[in-house]
This record gives sequence, C-alpha cells and structure tokens, in this order.
Amino acid sequence: MPDAPASDTLRIETAEHYREAVSELQRLDSARPGTPEFHRRQALSAALFDYEQRHLRPGYRPGRPRKSTGP
Repeated sequence: MPDAPASDTLRIETAEHYREAVSELQRLDSARPGTPEFHRRQALSAALFDYEQRHLRPGYRPGRPRKSTGP
C-alpha cells in the first residue's frame, strides 16, 4: 500500500489535539505494517514530531528523564 497522499497529511495545532493524537498513537501501537492502522500510526507520529518541533521548548523530549542540572 503506498504512502498516504499529501492531502491526508495531519497537522496538530492545539495542545488538546496533541493529547488526543498521543492517545490514538498509543492505541495503534501494535498495528501491523501494511495495514491502514499502521499508516495512520505513521502519520500521527510525523504530526506529533512536527507539533513538538514547533511548540515545545528546545531540549524537551516527552517520556525521557530530565537531565540533572546538578548543584
């Protein structure tokens, strides 16, 4: 199955949509390659990355431990 056409590209604009996309991505975690669910997961992943690059502070990586700033 080919990649989704550009018209199907997702763009996340709000924090609420970001949270919804994260939740959906988690539900699609076990999607098998080649399925519509897998392609949806890939599109969500790209949209989340784009949102994070545009809206989150530099160096912020969701789900990873913060680096200690030390005393």
